[in-house]
Amino acid sequence: MFDKNLYRLLFQRLIILVLISLAGPARAEQQDESWPPAKLSSWEIFTITENKLSLNREYLPYNVKLELFADYAKKYRAIKVPVGKKIRADASGVLSYPEGTVLVKTFYYPSADTSPPNTSPALVQTLTRNIARDSSLIETRVLIKRGSVWQPLVYRWNKSKSDAELLNGGGLETISADSQLEPQNFTYLIPSRHQCVDCHGGYDLSGDLAPLGPVIEQLNIEVKYASKAVNQLELWFLSGLLTLDTIPQNNTVLDTNSARDYLHVHCGHCHNANGLASSSRLYLTRDIQNLYRLGVCKPPIAAGNASLGLKYDIVPGKPEKSLLLRRLSSVTPEVMMPELGRSRVDQEGVDLVSAWIRQLSGICEK
Repeated sequence: MFDKNLYRLLFQRLIILVLISLAGPARAEQQDESWPPAKLSSWEIFTITENKLSLNREYLPYNVKLELFADYAKKYRAIKVPVGKKIRADASGVLSYPEGTVLVKTFYYPSADTSPPNTSPALVQTLTRNIARDSSLIETRVLIKRGSVWQPLVYRWNKSKSDAELLNGGGLETISADSQLEPQNFTYLIPSRHQCVDCHGGYDLSGDLAPLGPVIEQLNIEVKYASKAVNQLELWFLSGLLTLDTIPQNNTVLDTNSARDYLHVHCGHCHNANGLASSSRLYLTRDIQNLYRLGVCKPPIAAGNASLGLKYDIVPGKPEKSLLLRRLSSVTPEVMMPELGRSRVDQEGVDLVSAWIRQLSGICEK
């Protein structure tokens, strides 16, 4: 059956991709044949030695409170702000990054990781300036602000781990890792640079990209850097990256044990009133208080065949009858949510959301 809402959503995404391909970034690339750099080494992010990758001095490592699930891959983050420029925070705490800011995220699997998958992040996270060379380096994503526009680039590491090459069309990587106390073999999806809009452009149908991880509520955590414990926002201030009058109170911090915060981070960038999934009328940002807008007893809209015959996004007390949970639990491309960034189920996240749905009260109309 033809689904007008689903068609509208797909048409919106097509328009955004066309706008991105025709906008400023494309014109800049036509004027500068060296852009974008074909090798990650051109960015001078890391110094690579026999045993490790060391972050160069212009970059500062950072972490976030609640990171997106990516098939249990580890992520190493770093930021560079041009000398003489600063990140500014407005009265509501929204960060404004200056032109030339570079955000870097490297995905890898450690050679030996015996930590249980459901281990909560440490109360004080340790920031290091190194990645072990024997780790399975997969990809490094670079988000740079050129002019007023954020541009995404994706680099795939070569087999010798000596450099990474620019990847325009995405790719697949076969992973064999012991990241869950048992051998895991699966296919890891490296996104194309144009797929970045599906998440980073989710908050705005104009197609403008924006950082998702380095926001106030994600950065406002305690870290240990150079043997000293410090609030990460204060570290950015002391390092000359950030202008901030006061450190926000802990009520702006995400909770790793909150299903609402999990949905906010994993789904809210699209599922909001102005996002790519706005036609679904399912809004999953942490500020939503209306249970119907959260999906409670709300029939699915624009889901098409992905509705799986279920009547409601969320059925109070019944996670097994809730479409939201079924899509989080799926690895079928046309059904799974989020649509990108994973080929496996985030079982810990599914359990968290399932427990939240189970404690909801109410009865949906039959």
